[in-house]
Amino acid sequence: MKYFIAATLLMLLACSAVVLFDDLSNKIIIVNESNQTISTLTVTINDRQYRFIEVKPDTTVSSRFTADTDGSYVVEGQLEDGTLFEGENGYVTGSMMSVRTRIVIGPQGVVDIEELFD
Repeated sequence: MKYFIAATLLMLLACSAVVLFDDLSNKIIIVNESNQTISTLTVTINDRQYRFIEVKPDTTVSSRFTADTDGSYVVEGQLEDGTLFEGENGYVTGSMMSVRTRIVIGPQGVVDIEELFD
């Protein structure tokens, strides 16, 4: 019985750590409102690149990101019909925690970048 209680407490502690880590991590959230597939999309944060391919219309994809130094978000990509798009916005700091960066790709490849702080 002691082993069961110890194992249960250990499992609860591990689950709590995972939830806490997820809450503290930064995330890029890509929302495709362009009415066509995004063939390729790259988000560059300082010297790190996060790549997304074949993002279907009306879908959302995401990735965790880290920022070691100050910089900005640079978005570049191509829609299924060949339209190229790009955008740069926001301010990234090396001490960021729990930031959700929402990047919406609209019709004709219009890029909207919004930072959401928890």
